[in-house]
Amino acid sequence: MYWNLRQIIFNRTFMQILSFAVFLLLLITSTFTYADTIKTELHAHDGLEKSLSKRQQTADHQPVHNLLNALKVEPYQDFNKNPMDHFFEEYSVQLIISFVIFLMLNILAVYIFTINRQLVKVKKEQDKTLDELEKRVADRTQDLLASKEQAESANKAKTEFLTHMSHELRTPMNAVLGFAQLLELEAEKRQLTQMSQNIGEILFAGGHLLELINDVLDLSNIESGKYQLEIKPVLVNKIMGEVLRLLETQAKEKEITISYKTEVDDQLEIFVDQRSLKQILINIISNAIKYNHPDGCIDIAIHKQDNGYCKFSVTDNGDGIAKELLNTIFDPFQRVTSRTDVSGSGVGLAITKNLVEAMDGEIQVESTLGEGSTFTVLFKLVS
Repeated sequence: MYWNLRQIIFNRTFMQILSFAVFLLLLITSTFTYADTIKTELHAHDGLEKSLSKRQQTADHQPVHNLLNALKVEPYQDFNKNPMDHFFEEYSVQLIISFVIFLMLNILAVYIFTINRQLVKVKKEQDKTLDELEKRVADRTQDLLASKEQAESANKAKTEFLTHMSHELRTPMNAVLGFAQLLELEAEKRQLTQMSQNIGEILFAGGHLLELINDVLDLSNIESGKYQLEIKPVLVNKIMGEVLRLLETQAKEKEITISYKTEVDDQLEIFVDQRSLKQILINIISNAIKYNHPDGCIDIAIHKQDNGYCKFSVTDNGDGIAKELLNTIFDPFQRVTSRTDVSGSGVGLAITKNLVEAMDGEIQVESTLGEGSTFTVLFKLVS
């Protein structure tokens, strides 16, 4: 309805007809006004003539023009003129104004018509541009969907490959480690010191390789959805105590002091998978130990938040992480340090992040290079 009304208003013919109608209306109004004026003057003149006739009979036959002068009344002298001449003399100003209005309305009609034509042209160009943009967006969306499908297919193939390879590698590696342990016992029994040291190196390297295989297998299982989680209420302080006992020896070997502060009672529970929570805490705290320096310190704290979450924070004063690398530390096989004295597979934090998100948690990191890092994990409390 609005667009139809706009088309009517912006129509050039409509504006011209409207201007002519206004001009005609003013002309008719002026004509009727003139006619009324003539009628009024004629009536007044007739009345005046009657009055003068009576006075002539009783006023000693004075001339009419003297009586008119005495009464200060001018008789109507223009009845012999052409009516049209009189009309134009009386209403020339109104006619000029009407004609000017007529011209202005016509000019306005031309201007509005021109503006409307330009608006229509602009709208057509906008519609054309919009159609082109919509087509580009649709094409781009199709390309992105195709790329997404290819990436998902490649990731699925990678996950399946890693799963099979991890199984295939772990079985012979366990056999190698088992025979190496038997050789170590035999060497110690025969007091073959050099052989015992060599076998110890085999066991160390094999253990590191087995750890890498297990990490890759866990990561592939998590990404493929095969990692089984048993979400249930878990006691917070109990799990943290178990984790600290497991890492106590590692911290002592590197002369690291661990400070543990909890603001929750022993009965506080969170909804998590117990095994996965333990692995998350071990990964974060062991990294804080490995990438720290002798006589370093680690502060561990647990807080109950008002929003219904339990907050675990692990802060160290170790190497820290460069700001530009913070976005990549959770990517698989990414190591953010150039230190060669620290062993690791580079998938620990990737596993940690995937496990946290699988249990509807949240992990955050803040770090300053050369000063240390703070890792924060949030899990929902049992109401």
